[in-house]
Amino acid sequence: MESSEVKAVQYDREAEELEKKANLEQDPIEQERLRNLAKFRRQDAAISRQKHFYNPPKMKIVDGRDFGEIDRPFPRSHSSGIKGMVDFTLGYGSGDFISSPGGEFQKNPYLIFAANAEFIPRSSLGYDNIINYNSVENRTVYGIFPRNLRIRYTDESNVFGFMYEGRGFILDSSYNGFASADISSRGNAIVDSEYRYFESKFSYFYREDWSYDKTFTLILGLRTQNHSYMESGLLPNARIFNDYTEQYFGLGPNIGMNYSQNFFGVFVFTAGLELTVGGGVIDYETLVLRDAGINRPANFSKMTMEDPVLVSYIGGEFYTKFEILINEKNRFGIGLNYHDFNRITENTSTPLYLSNDFRQIQSDYTRYFIRNLIYNEDGKSGNPTRYSIMRTINLEYTYVF
Repeated sequence: MESSEVKAVQYDREAEELEKKANLEQDPIEQERLRNLAKFRRQDAAISRQKHFYNPPKMKIVDGRDFGEIDRPFPRSHSSGIKGMVDFTLGYGSGDFISSPGGEFQKNPYLIFAANAEFIPRSSLGYDNIINYNSVENRTVYGIFPRNLRIRYTDESNVFGFMYEGRGFILDSSYNGFASADISSRGNAIVDSEYRYFESKFSYFYREDWSYDKTFTLILGLRTQNHSYMESGLLPNARIFNDYTEQYFGLGPNIGMNYSQNFFGVFVFTAGLELTVGGGVIDYETLVLRDAGINRPANFSKMTMEDPVLVSYIGGEFYTKFEILINEKNRFGIGLNYHDFNRITENTSTPLYLSNDFRQIQSDYTRYFIRNLIYNEDGKSGNPTRYSIMRTINLEYTYVF
């Protein structure tokens, strides 16, 4: 970085000398030539100060001589097998995750009556949840600390490249709630809950330089989403244990663009927008153990999905980032990210219940059909979709090989 500033100062001095000569020159043609040379030297000084970022200047030819150098933002990889640049980024963020359970069951008195008042609003994190339990808080906003990894390759011409980016977090959403379904089961509930989120993007990008300090980038690729949700609840007084597990996977195309601008050859500001649409599958199962005693085995009820739940989604991501160059191989950045995804349930299949209690099977099927009659309307017939929003502030460190 110091050598670049030395060059810039030298260019500035040469420009000043050329400008002085132009002012003293009497010949108009020679005077114009000297002023053009001075102008190009000023541009070379600005280019030298910005050589560390992804903005290669165009070469200028004057009187058969080239003024200006095509510099790279970072040195090329030392590996003889790689032509171009590879940069590796680690990030850590802090923010909140907002999740909506979709249709507002509790606001429809008819549905509550039809359900015999045995059903509560489902979890805001999972597709379904433990039927008998409810959180006292009914939370829909959670604090998160996501981590991200990005690996980017830029070709030798600094025009196109490929990028992988992964981001994820683990959310402990355990709570002390209460049971609200069967009168005999009412009481305090201890619920252990964990939500895991991970998404990844595989992208091709193409860069277009508007000028030596402004760049526009087009992004095309695939985005995957992986969610897992676990909820285990215990009613100590009623000797009832419930367990719920869920897995979700989504895949769809991802397109976007971003704009970057350099300031003084040391700072870079980036703003971008990406959009995605796609489909996914949800697979979940439940387990209920009742009335276990010292000399008496528990009655059990286990539900598994014969076919996964099919969903579609649409989402967007907006981000801004401000980076500072430390030296030729290291830089730090701080940025803001905003994700918004909306999910619609397309279809479900009848699950399979196994139980050693026939009355429990009847009750389980009844509850399933009534609950899913409500849940399957997410995003249809005027009902709201299930959506999730993630808002974070992120710190990043980048190293260039």
